[in-house]
Order: sequence, then structure tokens, then C-alpha cells
Amino acid sequence: MNVAGRDRPVVPPELDGGIDRVHEVFARIPTGRLVVLGGSGAGKSVLATRLTVALLDARKPGERVPVLLPASTWNPQAQRFHEWVAIRLAIEHPALRARRGSAGTVADQLVGNGHVLPVLDGLDEIAPELRDLAIRRCNADLHAGDPIVVTCRTDEYQALVDAGDVLTGAAVVELRPLSVEALAQYLPRTTRRVRATTDRTSLWEPVITALARLDGGPLREVLATPLMASLARVAYSETQADPVGLLDRARFPTAERLSEHLLDALVPATRPESPRDRDQETRRWITALASMLSRQGSREFAWWELHHEAPRAVRALVAVTLGLCTGWTVALIAGIGVAVPAAVLVAVLAFLVTLPQRTEPAEVRLRLRGTLLALRLRFTPAPRPSRVLRSAGPVGWTAAGGAVIVALGVSAGPLGLAWAVTGVVLAVLLDAWLDVPSDIRRAHDPWTLLRADRTAALIRGTSRGVVIGLASSPVVGPGAAAALFTTVVAGSVLHNAWGKFAVARAYFAVTGRFPLRLRKFLVESHKRGILRRVGPMYEFRHASLQNRLSATAE
Repeated sequence: MNVAGRDRPVVPPELDGGIDRVHEVFARIPTGRLVVLGGSGAGKSVLATRLTVALLDARKPGERVPVLLPASTWNPQAQRFHEWVAIRLAIEHPALRARRGSAGTVADQLVGNGHVLPVLDGLDEIAPELRDLAIRRCNADLHAGDPIVVTCRTDEYQALVDAGDVLTGAAVVELRPLSVEALAQYLPRTTRRVRATTDRTSLWEPVITALARLDGGPLREVLATPLMASLARVAYSETQADPVGLLDRARFPTAERLSEHLLDALVPATRPESPRDRDQETRRWITALASMLSRQGSREFAWWELHHEAPRAVRALVAVTLGLCTGWTVALIAGIGVAVPAAVLVAVLAFLVTLPQRTEPAEVRLRLRGTLLALRLRFTPAPRPSRVLRSAGPVGWTAAGGAVIVALGVSAGPLGLAWAVTGVVLAVLLDAWLDVPSDIRRAHDPWTLLRADRTAALIRGTSRGVVIGLASSPVVGPGAAAALFTTVVAGSVLHNAWGKFAVARAYFAVTGRFPLRLRKFLVESHKRGILRRVGPMYEFRHASLQNRLSATAE
């Protein structure tokens, strides 16, 4: 099957056209399938929105309804294409959640009966390892004659083409740089009126004239992308500034310098309604995020790695807290003489081992198949001894379990020692059975990953505490057993990725680098176009924005 459609002559359609006529271009494609490519800031999302609106306006009764869908919300590993489209419809339109017998929800019926034209915006925002699967899902679920529109960055789609995965029967277009004529129509659209004493009809008139005469300098190169053109309009058309200053070669000798100037306007441009102090606060948080990523030499922000940025003093505070909890528990069981060295030992190990290690999200999956293999791998020695020092699991739990065993052995003799060994062994075996590392590469949503890890932390911590507490209660009494339960749960949660993230988030909120509601801040920044999502991670939508913000960090 090709662009012309099955059993039709292969005649390439004429696909040139402006964004205001994009629906007419789409109508020329016999298969109704279109892939829109472009670089960073080329205007792919704007085109997808305009196309959706134009198709809605031109729609006739009985024709498909175009629906704009953010591809970043799709996990093709867990959902088929039509299933995901129906779920998104039900989320955005609650009335479509009503069930119609065995046929599923109204949304399921609309999608299954061919009443929806999906417009997928941002295929590149799906995790790289899942993009080829997403294309295969689309090809498998779409029948002959089913239309679809997909936007993607050029390099990412080219990688799919090189790997042999393409959207079957789709025409591919790439967005061109903006022309002077397009700029002349776009930039003055929201400009305030000029005074009658001037001979200009618009504040942008001398700028457009300079661009048309090819003496616009770096400005012509910069305004060729919709991103920079939109920033220029927000910064000058809707403020008191005069855009003629953009032609100043002394102030803006290069395109890079001019781009930096316009990028500085992005954060306030996305929050025009916010008070000045709130705008400065948001700017500080965004700048801190950019500075942190640049310092790490990374473009991606992963919530489970935030704790690495916390200073050693925070690690020491958490370690001392764990040590005090352990000392208090051991004191209830075996007296103060054993409690002090146990507390010091656990605190030192927590500081040196538990907190600095690399911790990745996990999930709880009750499974029987493969249990013996999982247990064997858990207790197989590492190939290199240095790995033991990086793993808080073996070292931390050996120290904590040893403290419990010694305390019960001292307080209750052989019987207490037997109960302690039984409880610790059962807890370790149960933990090894429940613990399943999350497949981060294939995760499509950072917050689904966080919720799974939080659930794993609470379940694993509670199961450890219950087993050890019940095993020790016959010889130490309910009070000491409850203290032991609390200590085990606290240590487990603080060792987990979610626990470390919670501590780091609280620290950065107190110091003002990030808001306490970090998730809300990241989600809002994503909605406003400052950040983009790639699988379970966030990154700045434009690398140039991250570079600029980190360069201006105090």
C-alpha cells in the first residue's frame, strides 16, 4: 500500500501549502494519513492544533471527528492503539465513559466504528525504545481507509525509517522556515496601535521592511522558526517595548545572542497572568532545574535521581535519624549498653552506604514463576567486590538484621536468638520475592512510575516490619515489637527511591530551589511548553532554553 491508496495509480499528490490551508493539503492525500516533521520549535504542535480545528469546521454529518491526542500519554507496551484512543476520549469527555452492554463504553464504540480521526502530537515524546512499537501498533490497528495524523521531530522519525518502521500509506511533509510574508501577517497581529504622530501603521513595519530588503541581519535567521517568532511577538507586540531594537547590530551582533534575548522572554510569556513575584519564583525554579541538568551534563530530569543533588548534611541527618530509631528499639529490647553501639553502627552504614547509592524505582509483583531464580540472583555474589559497597541492600540489611539478632540474643537467650534469625530470614526471603525492578526504559509516565515505587516501598516495608515484629513479639513483648516494626518500616522507606525523593524534595523546598509540590510544577511546565516528556523523564523542550537558563543562573 502506498500514499495513493490500494489499487490506485501511484501519483504523488501536491502537498505544498501554508498552515492556514493545511486541511486542504490533508484532503489531497488519498489514504488520509499524514506525518508532519520538523525540528525543534518548527511549529508541529501548532499545525496539529490548526489542522484539528480546521477539520472540525469543515466536517460534514457522518464524517470522522478529529481529536488531538498527546502521544506522550500512550504506553504502546500496555495498550493497543484503539484502546488508548478510547481511554483518552473517556478521560477528556466523561460522558463517553457510559457503558453500552458488551460493546464497552461509548468511547470504545466511537473508536471501533470508525468515527474518530486521531491526531497524534509528539511521537518523539514516547520513550525511544517504544516508538517502533507505537508505529507497529498503529499499523496493526488501523484498517485500510483509516486516516491518522502524526507529528514528530525529523531526526527521531528518520531513525524509525532507518530501522524499517514507517506509518503505512502515510504522506510525509516537513515544515519550512517562515517566510517574510508570513512574519508580516503574524507579528503585528496583537500589536498595540501606534500613535497618530508617527508614520508607521505598525510597530513591526520597519522590522518587516528590513527583513524584506535582506538587511535584517541575524534577525532574519532567528525569526525563521515559529518558536522564536512567537517569542518575539509576545515580547514586543504585547508589551511597551519597540521591536526596532531587534535590528540593533551592536546589541545583537549574532543570531545566537538574539536567540538568547528572546529565550529570556519564554518563562514570563507562559505566565502572563501571574503576579511579578510569582513569575520571578517560577523563573528561579526553572533556572535551578536547568542549572542542575547542565551541571550533570544531562538533558533529562528523573525524579528518582534528585536525591543525588542533596548535600551530605541531609544524608547525615537522615542517617542519624535511622541510627536513633535503631538505638531506641535496641534499648527497649536489650538495654542501653547494646543500644549505643548498635545506633552508631547503623548510622555510619546508613550514611556511607544507604543514601549515596544509585536507587532506581521498583514495583511489587506477586509472582510464583521464576521465584527460585530471583532468590538465587539476589544472593549471588557480585563479580566485583566494589559493588558491595554501592549496594545498600546486602550491607544495610546485614547490619540491621545483625543488630536485631544480637539484641534479641542478649535479652532472651537462645530462644530470642532463634526467633530473631527466623524473622530476619523470612523478611529477606519475602523481600526478594516481592521486589521487581521497574523497566525504566519502557515506562511512559514518570508519575505512574513514582506511584508504583511508593506502593512497593510501603508494601515491602510493612511486610518486613510485620514479619520481624511478629517473630520478636513472643520474647520482647508488644511494646518493643511495635518499636521494631516502626524502625524497620522507616528504614525500608528511606532506602527506597520514593523515600529518598521525598527527603530531597523537602530539602529543596526548604531552601527554595524547587517548590514542595514539585510534581505540579513539572506538569504545569510541560503544559506550557517549557518542558517536554520523553518516557518517564522530563527535558527542556528546547536545548537552547536549558543552555540559556543555566548560563544565567546565579
